[in-house]
Amino acid sequence: MDYFRQKGQERPSVQKNYPDVQFHLYVQSVEAVLYLDMSGESLHRRGYRKRGGEAPLKETLAAAIVALSGWRERGGTILDPMCGTGTILIEAALMYSDSAPGLFRSYFGFLGWSDHDEILWRRLVNEAMVREEEASKKEWPLFIGYDCDKKAVAAARKNIAAAGLDERIHIQYGEFASLLPPKKRGTLISNLPFGERLLEEEVVVQLYRGMGRIARERLSGWWLALFLMKPEMTDLFSISWLEKYRLFNGALPCRLLVGEVSEPQETEFIWRLPEPTKIDDDFANR
Repeated sequence: MDYFRQKGQERPSVQKNYPDVQFHLYVQSVEAVLYLDMSGESLHRRGYRKRGGEAPLKETLAAAIVALSGWRERGGTILDPMCGTGTILIEAALMYSDSAPGLFRSYFGFLGWSDHDEILWRRLVNEAMVREEEASKKEWPLFIGYDCDKKAVAAARKNIAAAGLDERIHIQYGEFASLLPPKKRGTLISNLPFGERLLEEEVVVQLYRGMGRIARERLSGWWLALFLMKPEMTDLFSISWLEKYRLFNGALPCRLLVGEVSEPQETEFIWRLPEPTKIDDDFANR
């Protein structure tokens, strides 16, 4: 700015939040790389999130979890009993409604380029909106979310309303221990607490074991897709997983466990024990 002032020219104006054109300069040792920013901000920001929780799941990662769960192929009810701010349910509903990712965004980096074709861009956006409108006419499955944190429930409802899905996704306050699933079978998808500190980790161990027990008791025939940030806790649920996907949440190695809750097996009660097999007397004495 001093350079332009000394030349007697007007002070350049810099728009920090939504600049027309944004550059990123990375300097290392004697080399520098200059990037022109096409998106303007990270593309994981879809534009609907108004409130975030303590550890919000990025929209792109939530979409990947839904896709890998197999729910899109199976269909049916989708349930998140620890929904937080509702990101997984919103991404699932946007997939079902054939909504283009980022359709809610009003700003992209390329909008300020001199070669940007505004007419073409508006046509593409209108086509995406028509596809979304057509998909809204089909029959919708149940989208249900619970959380024991009232602030998270309030945040989820704000985000769902911002995404235009408040008539499609039902959010309630409640604990997983009191979960009563709907009659129709479906898929339970959830980003589970991971317990960063030692005391929290002990609580999480009990939570995972209890979750496995409740799933076996109440969710027979349901599919589970559980996202963990502690891969070593995979076996705590006592469920046979069909898929174990390796994913990263930032730099944290995680697992997505996918499997079906089998029907409870009734074992026949044995009234009489079988006769003991005759064994060598010397061995029996020992």
